[in-house]
Amino acid sequence: MDISITKIFKINNINHEVTIKGGFVGFLFKASDVAEILKIQNMNSFIEEFNDCTKVYLSINNQKICFLTEMGLHFVTYKAELEEETKIAEIFREWACKIIKDLRQKLGNQIKKNFIEENINKELEEKREIKELNKKIETINKIKFIYIYNIDITDTNTKLMIGCSQNFINTIQNLKETYENGKIESIVEIDIDINDLEKFEEQIHYILDNYLYETNIFEINVLEATLIIADFMRILRIINIPDKEERIFKLTQIHEINEKILNN
Repeated sequence: MDISITKIFKINNINHEVTIKGGFVGFLFKASDVAEILKIQNMNSFIEEFNDCTKVYLSINNQKICFLTEMGLHFVTYKAELEEETKIAEIFREWACKIIKDLRQKLGNQIKKNFIEENINKELEEKREIKELNKKIETINKIKFIYIYNIDITDTNTKLMIGCSQNFINTIQNLKETYENGKIESIVEIDIDINDLEKFEEQIHYILDNYLYETNIFEINVLEATLIIADFMRILRIINIPDKEERIFKLTQIHEINEKILNN
């Protein structure tokens, strides 16, 4: 069952219209509406590096309109929160999660009612549609990423939980439930082929071993952790380049740059 509605998000005594489309297993938020609320001047540039599981383009009145998936909405709000240092992103994200929960509940009740009222052919068609949507959700949940989570923002000695996961929304929700004063600091999508996520996480922890505070938690500031992980991912991307000459060329460049830095 698909819907297309407009909800009102109110902040600082200003009402913002938010167009929402989708169904029981996934909702889409109009990107331009989100951009206006979060004061993002160029949403296309802001989400340029996001993959197709975070955004879709719908044809409306012969125009292609960008919509954010639920995962895309989380990515945008967390990114805005990190870059803009504004609480509006967090407030809007919490509002959107409540709207999604309410819509799912209402749609769930309606689906049950329709199941009783409609004929067998209609029921089979709905099951087929739900199965297709579930496949899309499964695709989203296959995305692997590295997270950096500050377990207590009130602690002056920053302690970060750093790990890997394949279920973005559940991972963030579980972290928030475990650490009430925590905050997501950074999310990095793993854009190379990783067969064993657990071993990959162990590699990251090995690199950060000098900062180890306790299991999976490191006493290190956010910038330093982000830079270390970025360098690690950069090397892995180069190693995965199929062309040998290009691979050696890029590795040589990195080696020369590192030598200059270490010798200065």
